[in-house]
Amino acid sequence: MVSVNESYAALEAINGAATPAEVVLIFTTYCTNIGFRTVNIGQLSASRDPDAKKLQFSNMPKDYIQHRIAQNTSLHDPTLIMARQTMLPFTWDKAYAHADRMGRNIIDECRSYTESDGLFFPIHSHDFISGFISLGANHIPDDPQMISLLGFAASAAYMRLNELMGPYPRETEINLSARERDVIYAASQGLTNKEAARLLKIAPDTVKQYMSSAQRKLGASDRAMAVARAISKGQLPY
Repeated sequence: MVSVNESYAALEAINGAATPAEVVLIFTTYCTNIGFRTVNIGQLSASRDPDAKKLQFSNMPKDYIQHRIAQNTSLHDPTLIMARQTMLPFTWDKAYAHADRMGRNIIDECRSYTESDGLFFPIHSHDFISGFISLGANHIPDDPQMISLLGFAASAAYMRLNELMGPYPRETEINLSARERDVIYAASQGLTNKEAARLLKIAPDTVKQYMSSAQRKLGASDRAMAVARAISKGQLPY
């Protein structure tokens, strides 16, 4: 475990780091000294352009990272979904408790590759793309002050990486109406337009209108793509 003075020293070093590699080294060393073995840093809403710059780092096994990319698990990862809806840190266990079956499978798979639990820090700001830092450990520190200091260090590391590696292109914010979210959520549960209309007590044609409007906002060509993009943007409940 590290002391308060060591935590402040790490914060100072992160803010004074001259390169992204230096930021990552300082932060991962600090986390390792606390007891965390895996570190994941990324963006919650990066550009969909595969050639666009992205802020990302992970020291998890390469085969696991490649598997996540191949399976596109980020769309259904309950930690990422929860991070888009809160500014407070939370444990993997908490995200697991709120997840559906697919989300729980994603966390179970992660645990099979790495640690049994972890802490997730959402990082939101008007100045840069929202991001996260996820830390894996077999035992989460139960000291509130240490968690608070770790949160400061996580925010500092993410912001310093943005300063050194940015700027990153922002996507236009998507604001679905309550009814548009309702019909997208119904589609995500496998309901037809008629079934959604019956559930929402509106006409099937009205469901179609809301779906078309939602697809335009999400830049989706069909229902499946609209559901996937709504999930990735944190527009659906979990």
